[in-house]
Amino acid sequence: VQNKFLWILGLLLFSACYDDKGSYDYHDINEVKIALEDSYSVRLPKVDSILVEIIPELSQTLVENESNLEFLWERKLESSVLESMKEVCGYEKKCRIYIKPENTENIRLRLTLKDNSEGTVWYKETVLKMIQPYSNTWFVLQDEGGKAVLGAVDGEGMSAVVVRDVYKEDTGNELPLQGSPRYLTGNIEYGSPMSNMPSFLGWNPNKIRAIMILTDRAMEVMGASTFETVWSLDQMLMQEGIRFSPQSLFSIGGNGGGEMLLNDGKVYYANMDGYSVYNSAQAESGEYRVDVSGNMGNRVFVYDEKNYRFLSYEGGWSDRLERFTNKYIRNSGQAFVDAPITLNLVGENTENNGTKNVFDPDRVNPELKMISMGEMTNGYQMLAFAFHPADRKVHVFEFTSLGWESGNADYPRCSGKFELDIPEGVVGDDLSFATSQEFERIFFMASGNKVYKVDLNRTIPKFSVIYEHENTSVKVTNLKFKNPYNRRDLLYGQSLGATLDYGAGGGIVEMQLNTAGDVDRDVDGVFEYSGFGKIVDFYYTYK
Repeated sequence: VQNKFLWILGLLLFSACYDDKGSYDYHDINEVKIALEDSYSVRLPKVDSILVEIIPELSQTLVENESNLEFLWERKLESSVLESMKEVCGYEKKCRIYIKPENTENIRLRLTLKDNSEGTVWYKETVLKMIQPYSNTWFVLQDEGGKAVLGAVDGEGMSAVVVRDVYKEDTGNELPLQGSPRYLTGNIEYGSPMSNMPSFLGWNPNKIRAIMILTDRAMEVMGASTFETVWSLDQMLMQEGIRFSPQSLFSIGGNGGGEMLLNDGKVYYANMDGYSVYNSAQAESGEYRVDVSGNMGNRVFVYDEKNYRFLSYEGGWSDRLERFTNKYIRNSGQAFVDAPITLNLVGENTENNGTKNVFDPDRVNPELKMISMGEMTNGYQMLAFAFHPADRKVHVFEFTSLGWESGNADYPRCSGKFELDIPEGVVGDDLSFATSQEFERIFFMASGNKVYKVDLNRTIPKFSVIYEHENTSVKVTNLKFKNPYNRRDLLYGQSLGATLDYGAGGGIVEMQLNTAGDVDRDVDGVFEYSGFGKIVDFYYTYK
């Protein structure tokens, strides 16, 4: 019976094939291609709604005009994974959506395109990514004809938005700082001398994210999301008879941090307590003149270019408690009385005749040009960078905080001295350096159109290129990590930013590094943002 069944089935199949005469009517299909970006960045407004327009690029294989096409735009919140497209938002080629300040969630859009001549239907989706203003931002200080202009790269990666004059866009006014721009810094926990203590216990005032702008005539602390002035120059530098000739402004985040202004070769220091009451600084031994500063944890360093030596100061509990005095000065109108801090000689580790210094911090070669300082290795080490114009070498001085710890005789305070031949083609007068706590004895240097990595853990340290701009005329002018201090933010401690000089205008390139200090090839590791004027300085802030 089974064989008979198979035989009959075979006849039926044969008959079916035999009856097929192949009389098909083939014709070409009008293929429609829809070009949309995977996502579009929308910077949320602060007050009024804004109009967002999305226009797809279309192409058809058989039809020249678009009269045969029927459009349908639908939307939903991207977080609604299980919800289908429900809300219709347009029947035209151009999609128009008004975004309000409260529309903080990303919106997924779907374009359904019907070809009425064929009856075929085509689909394409994209996402409107909402960027909350100044939640993740590179602020950019520019010099436009001797006037300070504040710009921003607002957002992350491909979703970031470039705003050339963010202060004017946000407030409608020009940046109210007189003078040529000099320096930009900030603090994500401004006003927090003890960030691990709740504010209601009286230790901390309310913390804010702040940016600090310095020109040759003014200084101002302002909110990083509101641009409201917290303190201005006349409120911060209250000493009488001082010639304001600023060189740099330095802010240390975290516990025991502070603000340090280098002005006319002298140091002025304020506790990180939110009041910016600056006291002067005196040297432990003789007069001094400084131009370069840095820190290693809570210990601040300066280079005394008058006497060719390093000096340091460490904030302590007494400094944190002084916020009550500073609060009283601010709130009561009490006259300011200068309470100078003392910059001490670095000296040797004297614990049980501790390990001797590798170099003498009191006698630095006077021919060296000191450039900058920066901490690394979880904040336990700091490097000072100098250039010798005669021998064409980068000279690196290494300090270790363990050399100051009580009861620890195993570590010197001055733990390393390196003399490195600069790479071929490097001029030497355009060098900039950067370090981060996330890297152990690794630093980064920029010159020309390149960024280099140097690993001091190698037997013979050498410069290796980790980034090179494709245009050889472009100059890398400055390097900064998004957050070189805070180990809670591993990504930011390995995210290196660099300012670019195009000759006519400026830009920023951002590099995501791996743990070895190289550009991470497993992710979109490099983003470049153009559209600025001449960039003087930049600083990253985030919520």
